[in-house]
Amino acid sequence: MVFAKDADDCLIIEYSGGDEEKVIFRMDVKTGNVIEIDKNGRDEIYYLQSTLRAWYDDVKEKLLEDYHSGRYTVLPEWE
Repeated sequence: MVFAKDADDCLIIEYSGGDEEKVIFRMDVKTGNVIEIDKNGRDEIYYLQSTLRAWYDDVKEKLLEDYHSGRYTVLPEWE
């Protein structure tokens, strides 16, 4: 799940998979850089970061358009 408050420069991305606790990433909207990770002891963090980067690259134009307008639309799921 991806969350963003209108005009917020940080996306909050929540990943949960399997029986383990969720991982929360905070990503800079303008650069796509992950700026903070709440790891909760997960082993697949590197893989998740690269997947998030690919997702960001796919939706970057829309994210930046929404950021500059001050209002996020529903963010698409990435498969």
